[in-house]
Amino acid sequence: RPMTHDLFENFLDNSDASIVYVSVDSLKSDTYYATIVVKNGEVTKLDARPSDSIILALKHGAPIFVNKDLLEDKGLSLDNIDVKVEEARPA
Repeated sequence: RPMTHDLFENFLDNSDASIVYVSVDSLKSDTYYATIVVKNGEVTKLDARPSDSIILALKHGAPIFVNKDLLEDKGLSLDNIDVKVEEARPA
């Protein structure tokens, strides 16, 4: 049986939809929250698990954004990470 990310990848592969980007947005009660932004004529934001979001972004070459405050709250300094820091996300 396909995993959730496999199912969504099959959907993407059989439609005109594409992933614009994914973002890991927040942590609430020990649960991380993410968004997958998909374009199929119009842009749609989908609530998703970070694990599924990141796998799909990697498979489709889409950018991955992580909330800067979330990283810093978990003790990760951007000084030690080789990333491009952007303040605003694309559509």
